[in-house]
Amino acid sequence: MVNAPSGIKTDSTLISLMLPFILISLPCLSIRAQTNLVPNPGFDVLEFCPGDHGQLVSAMPWTSQTGTPDIFHACATSILYRTPNPYICTYLPPHNGAGYTGITVYGTREFLECNLTEPLQAGRPYYVRFFVAADENCHNQPPGFSDAISLMLRRSGDPNANFEIIAENSGQVITDTMNWTKVSRCYYARGDERNVRIGNPKTDAQSIYETSTPDYPYPENYMFVDDIFIGTFDPFPDTMLLCEGMPLSLNATFLTSEYEWNTGETKAIKAVTDTGRFIVQASIDGCVMRDTVVVINLPPGDLSLGDSLICDDGKILLTAPLPGTYLWSDNSTGIQKMVDAPGLYSVTVTNECGEFVFHQTLKQDVCRCKVYVPNIFAPDGNHPLDISFGCEYDYTLDIFEIYSRWGEQVFISRDMTGLSWDGHVNGEKSPAGVYVWRLVYSLNRAGKTLKITEQGDVTLIR
Repeated sequence: MVNAPSGIKTDSTLISLMLPFILISLPCLSIRAQTNLVPNPGFDVLEFCPGDHGQLVSAMPWTSQTGTPDIFHACATSILYRTPNPYICTYLPPHNGAGYTGITVYGTREFLECNLTEPLQAGRPYYVRFFVAADENCHNQPPGFSDAISLMLRRSGDPNANFEIIAENSGQVITDTMNWTKVSRCYYARGDERNVRIGNPKTDAQSIYETSTPDYPYPENYMFVDDIFIGTFDPFPDTMLLCEGMPLSLNATFLTSEYEWNTGETKAIKAVTDTGRFIVQASIDGCVMRDTVVVINLPPGDLSLGDSLICDDGKILLTAPLPGTYLWSDNSTGIQKMVDAPGLYSVTVTNECGEFVFHQTLKQDVCRCKVYVPNIFAPDGNHPLDISFGCEYDYTLDIFEIYSRWGEQVFISRDMTGLSWDGHVNGEKSPAGVYVWRLVYSLNRAGKTLKITEQGDVTLIR
C-alpha cells in the first residue's frame, strides 16, 4: 500500500472583517479530482500476497458468490500468480498498478462482486469502463476465446432487483493476450445502484466461442480483468473563490477525455483571472458530460448583507459568506448556524485565499405590526368598528374575525381593505354587548415566515 504525498503548506493571511453574514449557501471550495466509486479497482491493495488459485479474498472488498476467481500480483509468493507473467507463459503487465484478477467466462462461470463507495444518483451520467485480456491457455488445455463479459449493476435499496448489464463486450471475440481491451459505456443512473458484478451472465449458446480444437469436450475461456472505473464528471463545486490578485486554475481533468469550454478553450486546465460562469464539456468514448462553476470575488469591505435583527420569539439562520472550512465562536463547524438570542457572533473561514473572521451583532426586536382596535364603538351613530393596522415589515393578512359572547362568528375578513365592521350580521343589528376579536397575520423576514396572533375584546353600545 502506497501512502499519498503530504500536502504543501503555504502561508495564509489573517484578515478580520467586520461584515454581516449573508443568508445564502456556498459549497466548500476545492478542486475535486475524478472520483472512482469502485473500491480497489485494480486489485492492487491486498490483505496478503497470493500464492495459490482462488484467492480473491485477498483483494478486499471484492468477493465472489460463484466460482473461485484468482488474483495476480507483483508480490505473489507463487510464480504462477506473479505479474507480468501469469501462469509463466503469458506476458501481460497490469493495465494500471501491480495487480489484476482472472475469471472463467465460458464453459463454467465465475463472477466478481463488490459494492460501490456510494450509490449512483438518479438522472446523472456515469462513465463506466473496465479492461479485459484473453488468457493464452498454455496450461494443459486447448486455447479458446469468447466475446461475452459484462459489468452489471443492481439497485441496493430494492430487494427484488436483478443485476442489469451496463457495459459489455458482445459480438467481438477477445483474442489479444498481450494487450488490454477496453469495455466502456455512458450510463444514466436510475438511482441507488450500488452492487457491482463482473462476468458473463449469458449462456454458452448466447456467447461466441472460437477454438482450434472444437471437439474438445470441456471448452473454457478465461479472461483477466483490471482497472475498473465508475464515476461521473463533477470536477468543481458550484462556487469557487477568486483570491485577490491571484489567478485561479480550473482543472477539469477526467481520464482521457476531450474538452470544450464555453469560452472556447479545448484543454483540461483553464486559467481564470475574472469572475463569471464557466461551463466545460468532457467527451470520452461517446460519453458527453458537463459541469458548471461560478467564480466569485472576495466580498468588498462595505458589504451589507444579512439580518441584524432577531425577533423576541424567533430564530435566525446565519450563513458564512465565503466557501471554505468553518469555525464558529462556539466551536461548531458547519457553514450555517441557527441562533435564537441577541449578541455578537463570529465565524472564521479558512480557504486557499487565507483566513477570514466575520462578526455579526444581532439586536432584539419585537417584530410585530402595530394593531389598534377600539375597545368600544357605537355603530348606530355611524361609527363602525375600524381597525388600524401598520407594519414596518413585509406581511400578509391571514384572517380577522369577531365572535359574540356565545361563540357565534359575526364578522370575518381576509382583506386589509375590509377591516371595518358596521355592527350587523346578515343585515340584522347585532345586540349590544362584549365581542371578542382575533387577528392573524404572517411576517416575512430573513427568508422565514412568522405567524402572529393578536386578540382582544370590544364593547358594542346602542
